[in-house]
Amino acid sequence: MSAFTSGRRALPVSQWPEADQAGWRLANQPQDLLDDSVGYAQRWRPATRKLTQEGYGYWLDWLARSGQLSMSSNPAERATPDCLCAYRDAMQADGLAPYTVAGRTQQVGNALAAIAPEKDWAWLLRGASRLRSKATPTRDKRVGMQPAEDVEKLGFDMMHAAKHDRFRPKIDRAVLFRDGLLLVMLVHRALRRANITAIEIGRQLQRRDKDWWLRFKAGEMKTHRPFECSVPVELTAHVDHYIDVHRPTLLRCSRKALAPTNALWISKQGTHMTSAAIYYQITARTQEEFGKPISPHKFRHTYATDTATLTPSQVGSIQFGLGHASRTASEKHYNLAQMVDAGRAYDETIDALRKGGGQTRAHQRNL
Repeated sequence: MSAFTSGRRALPVSQWPEADQAGWRLANQPQDLLDDSVGYAQRWRPATRKLTQEGYGYWLDWLARSGQLSMSSNPAERATPDCLCAYRDAMQADGLAPYTVAGRTQQVGNALAAIAPEKDWAWLLRGASRLRSKATPTRDKRVGMQPAEDVEKLGFDMMHAAKHDRFRPKIDRAVLFRDGLLLVMLVHRALRRANITAIEIGRQLQRRDKDWWLRFKAGEMKTHRPFECSVPVELTAHVDHYIDVHRPTLLRCSRKALAPTNALWISKQGTHMTSAAIYYQITARTQEEFGKPISPHKFRHTYATDTATLTPSQVGSIQFGLGHASRTASEKHYNLAQMVDAGRAYDETIDALRKGGGQTRAHQRNL
């Protein structure tokens, strides 16, 4: 095992005590129907496993720095209520945000449930839940938000320039159009970055008669609930143009033979755009235009804020428009209908703001 190096970091698995490493390896093996202790972590998504591993690494790092990590000790024996409370206090003293403290505590509970499933960790998970319920944001989510109609206008302007600036290189026009379409799609359909990245033509993006629809299965959503909505009608021609003209241009940029892909978003290298690449393009485009970057997740805050402040009667539709889990056990078709209605109502709001030059928003601010 590598020598431990102190510092506030997540210990890599290779530096965990042997007992912790062995338990984590067992938890990540294929599930055994006859033994619940095997493959416990396989029930989680890859991103959840990675986050849990990192959170447990932070816990072990703190134990080591505070002199409480014996490389031969039992993982379960270290995690006493007093020790976890001390870890919570240490994170708070380090200035971590309340939600981060709650999340790190949850990650320790999840990891221990996988590494030492023979013990009951419900008390720890309940504690993490209480921390989360009491947490308040330390940052104003409105910072970095831009009026939706302004971002939409930027997206449409970019697509218009890509179509009509014949002196711009073809590949640059393709990238410009792609990014403009991405911006407008995020304004109207504020999907999580993982979902917007995963869109494939014919799978999540489907043609139904003259319209395009977005459809995600339950297993593709963070909430484990299916999500379905139409693409705004005014974007139909733009989606068609991107798929027919600019996407093929981007695909031809690959310097080596690649397997055919149905991915909607194609990089300048001719490959499926990664989540990180989409994040970079969105923040770079908005930074250049507005002087401040707007992350893809901020579009979700904007969607919720605009719906609540500009159309209060539609506030109940926020959970459906964002693909959040319903608070009631609604029937499947009712939920899907609400998703469609929520999207169309938001489209109408943005359209009114655009045509009114922002008067509706200004009026709301002066109330």
